[in-house]
Amino acid sequence: MERCPQCRGRIKDTVCARCGVELDQVLDIEHQAEVLVQNCIHNLLMSRNDKALALAIQAAKLRNTLFNQAIVDFIKRQGDVSI
Repeated sequence: MERCPQCRGRIKDTVCARCGVELDQVLDIEHQAEVLVQNCIHNLLMSRNDKALALAIQAAKLRNTLFNQAIVDFIKRQGDVSI
């Protein structure tokens, strides 16, 4: 995360220098989403598409980025998943 979700100020620490909001929880959620995406890609490489899709959906729920949504869409288009 580059900008504070509250005031859009640049982030350099876990507390926004501009508005003072604490960002620990938001940064933790962002990190969790990144770990889920990494695990998703690992599962894709191991041809475990059902597990990969579940992880990708979780990541997109935590942090709905274009990349995370693209991974969900990609896995769904593979056709051999049961969701």
